[in-house]
Amino acid sequence: MKRISYRLLAFVAVSGILISCGVREDRELCPCWLDFLLHECVGMADSLHVCGVRSTTLFSDHVDMQEYPAVYEKEVDRGLVRTCVYTGLDRSVCNGYDVTIPLGEQADRLFVHRNTVDCSGEAASDLVVLRKEWTTVNVRLEVNGEMSGNYFRSFRVVVHSSVNGTNMLDCSPTEGEFRYEPTVSSVGAFSFRLPRHEGAAETLFMDVYREGEKVDEMNLGKTFSQNGFSWNTSDLSDIDMKVDLLVGEVFITVRPWENLGHDHIVFQ
Repeated sequence: MKRISYRLLAFVAVSGILISCGVREDRELCPCWLDFLLHECVGMADSLHVCGVRSTTLFSDHVDMQEYPAVYEKEVDRGLVRTCVYTGLDRSVCNGYDVTIPLGEQADRLFVHRNTVDCSGEAASDLVVLRKEWTTVNVRLEVNGEMSGNYFRSFRVVVHSSVNGTNMLDCSPTEGEFRYEPTVSSVGAFSFRLPRHEGAAETLFMDVYREGEKVDEMNLGKTFSQNGFSWNTSDLSDIDMKVDLLVGEVFITVRPWENLGHDHIVFQ
């Protein structure tokens, strides 16, 4: 008799919950179904990390785009939910929502979507649009307008700043030492990726060495801003530079990013 009573009580309790979500005056007790609309992400990634946040993380799911090419659905308690969807982490370290670039590495090709969604009703949706969180800088060194393969074999370039990552919830830079030494080709060309430097661009420098001696130091943050580059665009642009070491001239082209599936590479 006791076993039957327990089963009856469990059935009544579950039935009560189901009935409460069907009664008009009790609808606010039901959860909200949050749909992540993923069709804008097709072709950009094989998988995504989909997160929901209030004061703490509500969920953090790895989503296979082949399994969910259009919609990924989550059940959440009603109220405002901060959403974060990202892809592209490779060598960087993710601690919570702070992405840190290890010393000696360049920025990952990180795409992030962030939003605040009103989930106070029975259903809500979030259109996921991934935004580019890195800038590719392509540089070519020259000497009086000429480029000599043998001449540039003795050069080293070091890029450094006080920003070594980003917070994915508000796209703010994270403070820390960034230092990366790209390989200079035989024609004086090299490329590197930078994280978002909004509000901290004055700390971004590039040092040029020849045979161990520093021959030039450039304030890249200042140079970029003077030539129309902005760190607060949704999708960070890429930059092409020509630097004449003899006459001290710098020529910059800012290239708005296009989703071509690869970095824009020049001078190769």
